[in-house]
Amino acid sequence: MSDQIHLKNIECYCKLGVYDEERERGQCVHIDLELDLDLSAAGTSDDVRDTINYVDISHTVQEVTMAKPYNLIEHLCTEICAELFRRFTKVQAVTIQTHKPVINAKWFVGEASVRLRRTRNL
Repeated sequence: MSDQIHLKNIECYCKLGVYDEERERGQCVHIDLELDLDLSAAGTSDDVRDTINYVDISHTVQEVTMAKPYNLIEHLCTEICAELFRRFTKVQAVTIQTHKPVINAKWFVGEASVRLRRTRNL
């Protein structure tokens, strides 16, 4: 499928990390999405019912990130993809990249990110 919707830099608060201080303090992460779906009907109709609502997608991502603590970015990304497939049946594939600031000066200062792609099981 060649049609995609891109949502960049969705800011979410979550408790993410394997260290106690990360899970207690929490932090903001930024999430980028590429959603594969057929947009031909929306391109003709100009009706939001023929596509997916960007705000609904963003709210879903934020709900998943706040739902529980996560040790790994990989697990958070997988949970977000699964929920997007559950709620938005038009989405056929999701590519997600989650950016997590790493601010523990003992080891690393900067950002870690994970990018994965999942397709709907038919």
